[in-house]
Amino acid sequence: MSTIPMQEPIAYFSLETAADLVGVTAECQGGKCTSVAFEIVSAFVDRVYLQVGARGVGTVSADIVWGAKLVEELGKRIKGIKRAPKAAYTPHHPENSEIKGISFLEFPEPLFQDANGEVA
Repeated sequence: MSTIPMQEPIAYFSLETAADLVGVTAECQGGKCTSVAFEIVSAFVDRVYLQVGARGVGTVSADIVWGAKLVEELGKRIKGIKRAPKAAYTPHHPENSEIKGISFLEFPEPLFQDANGEVA
């Protein structure tokens, strides 16, 4: 881990992330950082409701998106679900051909279920 030298009134630098370099603007005053802004890495939706078979689980629905959020391994059962979309499909970033594939999965809980059983 390293420290970025303070530069008043504004310091500009980049952080390396799994997605790409992220630009950072830090406002500094009186020897303290008072505000930090990050350039968000472009996110996109590639596939929605991709049906894939996961060994030991059955068919699961996968949405393929790029958002650069890092997650830890979630156990042997989750690993089977993680392998299924990778085997079925390889997404490609629309602006950077070097970014491709599936690195992480997210398992969001539904916010609500409507009268027709649709989950949002």
